[in-house]
Amino acid sequence: MNTISSKIAGIPCLIEILSCIYIPADRLTWASDIDYHGGYIPEWQVRDRKGYKAGWLGKKLTDKDIDRIDHEVIEWYKRS
Repeated sequence: MNTISSKIAGIPCLIEILSCIYIPADRLTWASDIDYHGGYIPEWQVRDRKGYKAGWLGKKLTDKDIDRIDHEVIEWYKRS
């Protein structure tokens, strides 16, 4: 299991990295911004510090938290 440490609402947790798909830019398609500009699509889930799924903590996620964690997962993916 690939995880990174994070915090949600000030509570320490782990983020399990499920996948991170790279979509290359394709200037000939307008299906979506990600298709046209390219980028990464991260998939992850919140776990407590012991590694158990923490849906209760996931409910505390804000849009800012999601953007930050997406960025952290993408950076982890680029390094590995």
